[in-house]
Formats: sequence, C-alpha cells, structure tokens
Amino acid sequence: MNLTKRKIKIENGETVAYIDAGEGAPLILLHGNMSSSAYFKPLFERLAGYRLIAPDLRGMGDSSYERRFDSFKELAEDIKQFADALNISRAHVAAWSAGGAAALELAAAYPMLVKSLFLIESASLRGFPVFPRKADGTYDPTPYKEKEGLRTDPVIGPCITAFESQNRAFISQLLELLIYPPPRPSESDCALYIDEMLKQRNLIDLDWALAVLNMSDEPNAYRAGDGGYKKVKCPIALTTAPLDMIVPRAMVEENLRAFPRAKLIEYEGCAHAPVFFCPDRLAEDIRAFLADCEYNSLR
Repeated sequence: MNLTKRKIKIENGETVAYIDAGEGAPLILLHGNMSSSAYFKPLFERLAGYRLIAPDLRGMGDSSYERRFDSFKELAEDIKQFADALNISRAHVAAWSAGGAAALELAAAYPMLVKSLFLIESASLRGFPVFPRKADGTYDPTPYKEKEGLRTDPVIGPCITAFESQNRAFISQLLELLIYPPPRPSESDCALYIDEMLKQRNLIDLDWALAVLNMSDEPNAYRAGDGGYKKVKCPIALTTAPLDMIVPRAMVEENLRAFPRAKLIEYEGCAHAPVFFCPDRLAEDIRAFLADCEYNSLR
C-alpha cells in the first residue's frame, strides 16, 4: 500500500505531515513516542470502510518543529487545528502509547470533535513519571526539576544520543527489545520504521510532557491532578497486553478507574505493539467498537 505523506500548515504555524487514505467516517490515528504515522501501516492495510488519517506529531516524522512544547495539551491543540484544516468536525480517534495522552487531552478539550477513543496500550492519564537514578542504581524519589535534566537519565539520555547521531544499530536493537513480536515485520518494513523513528527531534519535550501529565484528581510525582478526565464524554476502549514492558497493567487500570464504563480488551501473549503482534484482531476490534459507537449514537 502506498503511504505517501501529505503536508498541511495549521493555524499556529506548524506544518503537519500526514497519511490520508480510504473513504468513510474519519478515524484519526495518533502514534506514540519514538514512532510516526507510518507505524500504522498494518491498520491502513486492514481497516477498509473508514477514512484513516494519521498525522505525525510535532517534532516527529516529517512534521515541523517550529516551537518546543511542555504538555500534551499543546499537541492536542495541534491535532484540533489539523482537523480544522481538513474540515473535520467530528471523528473517531485511535491512539497508541503516548498518543493516548494526546487523545485524552483532545477529547477533554474538544468533546464535540471526538466521537470515540480506542486507546492501544495507552499512557496513563496520571502520566509516566521519570525519576533520577542514584549512583547505587536505586531511584531518587525526587523528580527532575526541569526538562533538560532528562538528558542525564540512564534510559532517555542514550536514546537522545542515538537520535542525534542517527545510530541505526541502537534504534534497531531498541525496536527488537520493546516493540517487535516474533515474527518480525518484513525487512523493508523494519527499515521504514527505523527511518521514521530516527526523524524524531522532540524526545526531551515528549518525555517531559509524559512525566508532568496528570488529568486525574490526585497528584503524581510531578504535578497536582487537573481533573481533566471529567471532561471526556465519549465512549472509550482500552487495550492491555500482559507482555507490555512499557505500559504496565497498572497504568491501564488507572485509566479504567477514571473511565469505569470503558471497554477493556486483552491481547494475551502480546507486548506493547498489538499493531504488529496481532494486526488482524486489532483491526477487527477497532471495527467492532466503532460500529457499536455508531449504532448507539443512532438509538
């Protein structure tokens, strides 16, 4: 399938690169950290009957990075302006990993835009706090005071260096460890995903935004909760995968407590990326969920 990207300039001056394919009700796909719209290739190949629209987030893929950001509220505003530029006033949203944080902020700020949320191994609404590591290897419970401190983090720091040096071997090993299931994607797809991952320029901003995110009623290590989850009114589906090394079940359960009516879908034997591990089932689950949402909206 041809996944050629288009580009469109939005109101705040950023230029959004995106894939737009298919016909039907619009479904906006929001990718996660260290990825891009191209990571939804398996869904573009399987989800006929919908207009699939997958933007690259600011500073990732082929989108611009005119201004740095500190929060997912800012990325959600990008997505709203992107939808406006495409004359989309109402859409379903499916989001993977960190993209789920942007999707939740979008649904809270613009409930009339978001018809439903299908959150795939999504970040928790209480964020993903990062703690400094002491010399003895234990974690300091005092969080980083500012985002540039993340450069010294023993996990984030090497990733930043890999992006800056375009270290394909490091990125390939990272994907093998955390993302790919057996069997791996084809060699051409693997090359595509590495190419897309190496385009990221915003890793410190994105990881900081994850750390300070808190839409709950309770404080996390970085911020007091802003209660934003109460503004999310649309139907929600949440996935959980027992082998996920990035988003543990506890984070999914935080989202489930905030949205007790959400549909929980479990992918046994799956890791962080159902889009690679079980794309056929994921596509069918999305299709079934969206069909239920459309049916219930007509009742």
